[in-house]
Amino acid sequence: MSIDLTLLPMFCMKEDKPQGCGASHTLLPLSTNSRDLFKEIERLSYVQSNSIEFISGRIISGEIEDNFSTYLATNEEGETCYGVVTEDAYGKPLRWVMASVLQSLSNHDGVKNNQLNKQAWAYINICLPNMRIALYWN
Repeated sequence: MSIDLTLLPMFCMKEDKPQGCGASHTLLPLSTNSRDLFKEIERLSYVQSNSIEFISGRIISGEIEDNFSTYLATNEEGETCYGVVTEDAYGKPLRWVMASVLQSLSNHDGVKNNQLNKQAWAYINICLPNMRIALYWN
């Protein structure tokens, strides 16, 4: 069994209301050969009580709200389609991180040494720092 990660930049109707993010129209798959990078992303997706972001009052990660739509849903026939997705392929609730968290990993070897990941970070690096990026593990 392999564990893969797809980043889902979350579309928001209003930038000042990130809690209103209800969809992702973009899929950014990462290379399966990025285990160290995946571990770091997973670690950063859970806010620690002693983190700078927590102390300064900024929330940098959380669980996806209900009715999040993307092209990773499955229809009755088992085909991938656009629809509501609230869990990853393992049945765990989807989590998100701020783009700034992922931007801080731009110099990680798993990004610098892999063409697919470089392409994903080209997108991530032009996002606003407070944009939410959903993490879909499969």
